[in-house]
Amino acid sequence: MLYIEGPKGTFTYWSGQPIDGVVHPTSIETLWSKKDLEAAGLYVPVEPPIPEGKNVASFTVCRVEGVVVKVYVLEDAPPEPLPNLQPYQFFAMLELSGFKSALDAFVEGLPSPQNVIARAKLDRTLVFRRDNDLVLAAQQTLGLTDQQLDALWLQASAIV
Repeated sequence: MLYIEGPKGTFTYWSGQPIDGVVHPTSIETLWSKKDLEAAGLYVPVEPPIPEGKNVASFTVCRVEGVVVKVYVLEDAPPEPLPNLQPYQFFAMLELSGFKSALDAFVEGLPSPQNVIARAKLDRTLVFRRDNDLVLAAQQTLGLTDQQLDALWLQASAIV
C-alpha cells in the first residue's frame, strides 16, 4: 500500500488521487521503482515485526529517523483457546489431580434433575470443552482459579 506525504510530514493512504495535478494509475505501485515513487512523494512504509503475543490495535505512518514506517499501537493478543479433551484425558486429569471424588460430590449435591443431567453429561459426553457450563460450575465449587484449571487442562491434553 502506498502512502502520500502531505504537509507537515503527514501521511495518508494513496488511492490514486492526483499528484501535482497528474493522475497516475494505481498500478505504479508495482511498476515504478522505490526511488521513482519517493520522487513523486509516495512511500511503502516499513512494517516492523509485531512482537509475539501482541496484536496491532491501530497504526500511523510517519518518518522515524528519516525512514517512513508504520508505527503500531499494540495490544495483548487474546490467549489461544485451550484444546478440547477426550473423555479419557478429562477423567485421567480428575484422578491424577485428586479432584474426582470432589467432582462426584458436587454432582450428587445438585438438586434433581440437575444432578441426573450433570451425571449423564459427564458419563456420555464425547468431548470436554474448557468453557463448558458444568466445567465452570465445578471449577468454582472446587475452588480452582482459572490458572490452576488451565494448567490441569493443558496437562490433561498432553495425555495420549
